Amino acid sequence: MPNTPTDWSTTVTLHDPERAAFWRGVLGTDTLPVIALVPQWLHLPGFGEPQLCFMLDLGALTPELRGRLIAGIAQRFELEPDEVASEIDGHGVPILFDNTSWSTSDFGAMMNLVT
Repeated sequence: MPNTPTDWSTTVTLHDPERAAFWRGVLGTDTLPVIALVPQWLHLPGFGEPQLCFMLDLGALTPELRGRLIAGIAQRFELEPDEVASEIDGHGVPILFDNTSWSTSDFGAMMNLVT
């Protein structure tokens, strides 16, 4: 069962205080909906090496939360909101794997992990 704006069935929780505070300020929580429980290696700005990341499930955000996400990222990285919206639409939003825990009530997602 995929995440929806009213039911986040597959999530990660951030335990790094600084990162968790950012997400709480933007989305009101440090538990975030993700597309899949299997992280992927991504080249991210500001890191010399690829980073293991989950991907935020943008489809699970309400329009209000999406707007707050764009504004928060724009402010944090000193970017124009339109640029952030375009990048999000094209590439998604990575969530660093380090210092996270995951949870799911999606039995299919769990079975994908063990097969």
